[in-house]
Amino acid sequence: MTQKRSTKEVVAAFVKSRGYILPYQRVLAEYEPELLESFNAFYHNLTLNLRDFTLQERELVWTALVTATREKVGRIHLQRGIEAGLTPEELTDAIALAAAGEAYSAIEFATNHWQDWMSRNNAAEHYGAIIASARGGIDAGLAEIILVVCFAARHVPDGLRFHLRRAFEQGATEGQIAEGLSYLIMPCGANTLIEAVGVWIEAAEAGECPPPFTD
Repeated sequence: MTQKRSTKEVVAAFVKSRGYILPYQRVLAEYEPELLESFNAFYHNLTLNLRDFTLQERELVWTALVTATREKVGRIHLQRGIEAGLTPEELTDAIALAAAGEAYSAIEFATNHWQDWMSRNNAAEHYGAIIASARGGIDAGLAEIILVVCFAARHVPDGLRFHLRRAFEQGATEGQIAEGLSYLIMPCGANTLIEAVGVWIEAAEAGECPPPFTD
């Protein structure tokens, strides 16, 4: 029979694995140690193990996401970005890109209500210029993936579809989109991921982009 580990041992193992333990994780260590261990394995697979993004791409996406969701504790991803070789300027480009994406709703409002002054063509031109300026040195394709994730996090389906189409036009892969959207689970919850994948399916059914999966 396997001997149950003490809370102290569980905490020590977690800190050794992650380098820290947050208050909610400490609560799990106290009362639900098996859940904490399962969660830690999930977290590693979600945020630390290499999948479709490079280390630097991953932390650029995360930096923009925690900016879009206003997650102060997300600073760990900026730290990881530096450890992965990103410069402070590249990280601020990701922050600026997340901020620039929020211009979409204002321009969309003007397009819907003041068509005499803001046509669809003008809207696309102005918004595109904002995004191009904000992304700085970030690759155009990665910038579109970043914006897909940010719009998903902020529950803006029209913007999500707009950037989903552009992301695939820039050469993004389904795996990259899926990885970026999977990050939503941590700051936004599973329901946000469910919604985002639903929007992706709708866009694919409308012929705007490849589907997330085929049956």
